[in-house]
Amino acid sequence: MKKKQQSREVALLSLIKKDKREAFEVIYDTFSSDVFSYIFTKIGDKEVSKDILQDTFIGFWDKMEKVETSIIGYLKTSAKFYILKYFRSKKVEHKYTEYLQFFLNDFYRADYGINEQDLYRRILHILDKLPKKCKDSFLLSRFDGMSNEEIAVKLGVSKGTVENYISLAIKEIRIALLKD
Repeated sequence: MKKKQQSREVALLSLIKKDKREAFEVIYDTFSSDVFSYIFTKIGDKEVSKDILQDTFIGFWDKMEKVETSIIGYLKTSAKFYILKYFRSKKVEHKYTEYLQFFLNDFYRADYGINEQDLYRRILHILDKLPKKCKDSFLLSRFDGMSNEEIAVKLGVSKGTVENYISLAIKEIRIALLKD
């Protein structure tokens, strides 16, 4: 790291201890374009990159008092984990769509013309009729790739409750799709 940048980071680290809000604003102004460029080179989608940048800085806000070394290094490492989470959720979403397509092929003939977008809309419509935490549990599990433990913490319920919510959502989807 260049000496000038190193001394700037030392000054920012000491500013964090004095005025967290001001330090955050300066750090955001200083590093957000570099972190965005890093994310965009990995993702290639401007909107998704902006979302990941926002997640990165939200996470930084929560832990900035604990950063003791390179701020830019911390931000890029954090961004890397959000990038991996994004790719993992896309992989899970794709697998789930394949699973649903396979499931529906057992019940629908090919000439019914069901495509992924119609299926996705129908599932969301079915989920809208469920209690909010049930719907959220299913979406966080199947589309965001979160574990049941992570969902339980996020929603403030037990892991068993999350499992029950997901089972209920799958059951309701299955019943509704079979009726159509």
